[in-house]
Amino acid sequence: MEWIYIRDQKIKEEKKKHSLPLRSSDQFPNRFSFQKIEKNWIKYWSEEEIYKFKIPEKISHKDIFSIDTPPDFTSGNLHMGHILNHSWIDFMARFQRSMGKIVYFPQGFDCHGLPTELKVQKLTGLTPTSDRATFIETCKHYTRKFIDRMREQFDSLGYSTDWDLSYETMSSDYILSVQKTLIEFYKFGWLYRANYPVHWCPKCETSLAKQEVGYIESSGFLWQIKLPIKGDSHKKLTIATTRPELIEACIAVLIHPDDWRYTNIENEEIFIPIAERFVPIIKDHAVDMNFGTGVVYCCTFGDEMDIQWQQKYHLPIYQILNPNGTMSSISKFKGLKSLQARYKIINFLEEQGYLGVKEDYPHRIIVHSERSSCNSPIEYLPIPQWFIKIKEFIPEIRKDGHTLNWFPNMSLKLFDWCDNLTWDWVISRQRAFGTPIPFWYCSNLECSYVYVPSIENLPLDPTKKSCPIDHCPDCGSALTGEKDVCDCWIDSSITPLFISQWGRNDLFFKLIYPITVRPQGYEIIRTWLFYTLFRSKKLSGSKPFQDVMLNGMVAGPDGRKMSKSFGNIVSPDEVFPLYGTDAVRLWAAMGPPGQDYQFKFEWVHRTNPKQKAGKKFNEDQNRLQKGKMSQTEFDAKYMKHFPGIQENGKIINKIWNAYRLIWLIKQSISDQKLQMTSERLHSLDLKYYSLTDIDIFILNNLKKSLEEIESYWKKYQWKQGTSILRNFFKEYFCDQYLEALKYRFNSENRFEKLSAIRICLFISFQLLKIWGILLPFITEELYSRLFSSWIIPKSIHLELWPFLNYNFSQENIESGQLQLKAIKRIRKAKSQVKYALNEYLEEILIYCPEVEQRRLENNLNPVKNTLNVQKITFLSGSELLNLKECNVYHPIEDKSSDWIIFIKILD
Repeated sequence: MEWIYIRDQKIKEEKKKHSLPLRSSDQFPNRFSFQKIEKNWIKYWSEEEIYKFKIPEKISHKDIFSIDTPPDFTSGNLHMGHILNHSWIDFMARFQRSMGKIVYFPQGFDCHGLPTELKVQKLTGLTPTSDRATFIETCKHYTRKFIDRMREQFDSLGYSTDWDLSYETMSSDYILSVQKTLIEFYKFGWLYRANYPVHWCPKCETSLAKQEVGYIESSGFLWQIKLPIKGDSHKKLTIATTRPELIEACIAVLIHPDDWRYTNIENEEIFIPIAERFVPIIKDHAVDMNFGTGVVYCCTFGDEMDIQWQQKYHLPIYQILNPNGTMSSISKFKGLKSLQARYKIINFLEEQGYLGVKEDYPHRIIVHSERSSCNSPIEYLPIPQWFIKIKEFIPEIRKDGHTLNWFPNMSLKLFDWCDNLTWDWVISRQRAFGTPIPFWYCSNLECSYVYVPSIENLPLDPTKKSCPIDHCPDCGSALTGEKDVCDCWIDSSITPLFISQWGRNDLFFKLIYPITVRPQGYEIIRTWLFYTLFRSKKLSGSKPFQDVMLNGMVAGPDGRKMSKSFGNIVSPDEVFPLYGTDAVRLWAAMGPPGQDYQFKFEWVHRTNPKQKAGKKFNEDQNRLQKGKMSQTEFDAKYMKHFPGIQENGKIINKIWNAYRLIWLIKQSISDQKLQMTSERLHSLDLKYYSLTDIDIFILNNLKKSLEEIESYWKKYQWKQGTSILRNFFKEYFCDQYLEALKYRFNSENRFEKLSAIRICLFISFQLLKIWGILLPFITEELYSRLFSSWIIPKSIHLELWPFLNYNFSQENIESGQLQLKAIKRIRKAKSQVKYALNEYLEEILIYCPEVEQRRLENNLNPVKNTLNVQKITFLSGSELLNLKECNVYHPIEDKSSDWIIFIKILD
């Protein structure tokens, strides 16, 4: 029957509205040249607003898929950790669009923070104290430059965000929202100012939240100090300490009530040398009898236990350290760094006969660890700070944590943190580049008055704006504008509220909030997730999101987290130009959920990339780290090679080659004869196809594979779904199905030929839509070259997920599977005897299970035609024994099955 192709008028009209950036129909390069292609598509997607967020009429909250993306700190460069995390975020956005969801996908930038301040200080020499206003403006200037650079890298990633929705935490709108939340918290009684010992970083000279500190192992010493008991200078009590420099701040000596060694000591006092005062001996069950001598001294403040004892027993406070880590004015070693003072104190104690045994003592020290390369030991200093009450809300946070959908379930990290949290959240930072804390407070230390501005006057900076009232209404003292700024987590803990326009647009807020999913790293569960869960719930009345998708950190080839200090860090700018973005995204797709993921590379010689760097490299790397070799010299000799990404590049090329083959076949037939339309590419209209059993098996396998992929990707399990897609495409579609189609492409039977090409276009189109979620660049290019004449949408990324509703008989499915099995094994046999795969063979003999033989005998033509074999003869068991003694045939046994194939030896 002669089919007449009539182009749909609607397609014509749509085509007038846009044009894809190409495409000469008679060109299809041999290779995928990604460099130019990627730039073209980035420009096209932007100009055509492919990823524009648009709200159609009559839409509800359930129709929206919203993403609370991590607002990346504005370092100016993305690293492979960003690439992993944001590739996953982009996968979910593209996948949910294909599911018909309206995807709300804003990308933020976390602008404020100590790292930016330190970078500006290093680059310009400015400091927060020299000229605060100029310093802040300089920080903003550099931050804007960093954001521009990071946006370029996001675009290079194929990131499908709508940049019109992007936000910056240093913008006036964002600062207004943050300050509004602080005023709300103050009014509810959840925010307060107090002079309480806090974690303090002497290097950065700022307070820290407990979530920002951590422990590292350190070598050190345990000193014994013999302290005289009052009234008897010959009787001494020996304490053990790792920090003798704090002895001048000693306020008590403690022992355990059950320690038999000190049962005779009651109501005594101990003499403290250098400080030259007596302090009480206190018995307390919190003392560790197994540490040192079992006697410890309480100083203000050496650790958290000192703080508890000071408060429990109402002991005096001696602030022995200054904020910069030097000894304070109450010390006889005023102005010295604490470590310098330590050894002067040790010398003094030794000279005076107070020093006892010193022993090596490896121990853990608490350092400034979170979001900083500082890692300096912290101190506990009582400096007035702003706090948010959080301890009393822990049960509520735990309850909400149980209602979240965790992917994977790492909720114990949240609950463990909740169980061990004993401090309120200190939110003030003694820096400059941050959200101003919008309050004025009384300068009288004995007065607790705070002036709270009205929300209509926000945003504001109390260091630049005078307080609306002249004096404190309680005591008449002057009012001081708060100079401290907010902890960065105060900014980022309201991202769900800000992106859903809380307090700005009630209708939009109801449409978007709560957010569908929070994607983030597992390492910030105790910070970003914990704080967001708490703050957003208290302000909105409901939890901020439904799902949590967790990724791990990216490690270098040595297994350690990527770090400049380890020399194992990789920028995407080093990889994208070599292999293309799609190859890197495919690496990200295979990352294990919630686990650290290695990015492997090896050093090679730049002049000979096939030669790995050896012993000389280690020497040069050591010289580089010591400053004896410049980075330019090092880079001229060595470069990184990425074998894993290179392998992914081969998969990308395989996709390109497969679709180029389909294009070549398509070019041999006009569109009118093919009769392909948008509708026929989306659904399997059987009247246009003469399906073989092999077609039926592949279609059924495609349907099952897509169902499995969809199931995994709905649970954010990218690796499992990608593995299924890769396996189907490579193993079934390319290696088996396309090979089995070739003879039909060349058939003299016109209907058979057209049917084969149509079914191939149908299947390849479905696959391309799925690949498009992972590989945006190559799929858009292939879409424009192969399918654009039939398809209405401007982009493959506006296509919907294939919903395949056909069903076939199990008999046909099994028959097609067996035919492909036979083709695969005979091809393998021909290859083993070094015959070309298309080489004509007069006869092949096969021994296989009887049930398979019976099924194959009824339909051998697809097998013979595919393999260019004239005759296939099946052997019985007895014939097999006789043939094994014959030297006319090559026997090829398949170790993975009970098949034996005999190919006649050619003369």
